[in-house]
Amino acid sequence: MSISTMSTMNTVIRSPDLILAEKESDISKSPLTIKKSALKRKFIQNLKIVLPHLFLYIFTFCFILLGALIMHIIELPYEIKAREIEIVKFSNFKEKHLIKLGRMVPLKDRANFKTIFEKYSNEIAELLLESKFARKNDFGSKIQNSNENLWDFGNSLFYATAVLTTIGNTRLIPLTVFGRIFTMVYAFVGIPLLLVTIADMAKILNDFIYWLLRKHKHFNIMVSTL
Repeated sequence: MSISTMSTMNTVIRSPDLILAEKESDISKSPLTIKKSALKRKFIQNLKIVLPHLFLYIFTFCFILLGALIMHIIELPYEIKAREIEIVKFSNFKEKHLIKLGRMVPLKDRANFKTIFEKYSNEIAELLLESKFARKNDFGSKIQNSNENLWDFGNSLFYATAVLTTIGNTRLIPLTVFGRIFTMVYAFVGIPLLLVTIADMAKILNDFIYWLLRKHKHFNIMVSTL
């Protein structure tokens, strides 16, 4: 049998699997498939670059929230308890002196005296409480309302941020031992973390500006060649 006859038989007798494989090979080599594959590889490559930065930012943000939550949990109960103790002390003081002063007032004027005394003593009590907690915490120039909590979550978040940024702009001071110890540990761990995060953000911003400049330069070259 001649060589040409054998070649013809091999061409004619081809299995379906071989034909399907050849078709798939042709499809895989098509320009559209190659372009899709290149875009997929580029996307995966960019994702691998972005994910570490994104993880760092999310971790730093969660670290700040966690610090604020812990300070809120530690300091708020102590603040509420201290305020309640001060209110009880003043109430006892007021009742004691109300009785003493009432004995000095004529019997017919005692009802009016009690009303007036209650009014002004309550105003004095509120002022003293506000002044005491404002002095202890020295939180801003405005005296805090005695019914408001200094260590709510918003103020705790501001405190945690101020500790990490070392701006020292907050005058909210932890009064508990655990709060002060936690602040030192939190600052020891958090300040380097925040510095690394800021440096990473600065590098990304620098790379982005450099990319814009390159695109701008390339655009100017294209325009000049027209």
